[in-house]
Amino acid sequence: MKSIVNYIYHFLTDGIFYIGIIIPVLILLRILYLRDKKGRRLYFRLDPGGEFSFYLLAVYLIMLFTQTVIVEAQSINDINLIPFAIIVQQLHDMLTTREELTIYMLNIFGNMAVFVPVGFLFAGAFKKGFLRTTFYGFFVSLIIEVSQLPLPRTTDVDDLILNTLGAAIGCSVYLLIKTAKRKD
Repeated sequence: MKSIVNYIYHFLTDGIFYIGIIIPVLILLRILYLRDKKGRRLYFRLDPGGEFSFYLLAVYLIMLFTQTVIVEAQSINDINLIPFAIIVQQLHDMLTTREELTIYMLNIFGNMAVFVPVGFLFAGAFKKGFLRTTFYGFFVSLIIEVSQLPLPRTTDVDDLILNTLGAAIGCSVYLLIKTAKRKD
């Protein structure tokens, strides 16, 4: 349990420096983007919930990249390109040894859970449907996995699959909440 709390602590604190640099630039670019060709402001078209989701997504992605790409050297350099190989191996190990249950569960469900906010916030920020949001979740995960290739990290196609599934779950939750709000 201590390792999970430690991971969450590092997840929240490691990105502060990058957030302080990137978010002001992002705000400036967003303001410039939200002008028409004559330089008039288009703020009246803004959806406050969508804008909040946009910036929350940006902060979350920065924090995610600090944990997956901008990391201390781990001296692990492994590449798995066989779909479901690691997942099946870990499920097998989990059922036979039972001593490493937490590590395997954290890897399998953690990879999904870390991308649930990506799917949820992307759907809220850009008002995209299930397939497009899931594709963007896949694309963000692909960028992370490809950027890990030259680093002393493990690059795993199973992470790509689990991350995409997490983004799909996040988008589904957003769409369920949106549908429930419409019925009220």
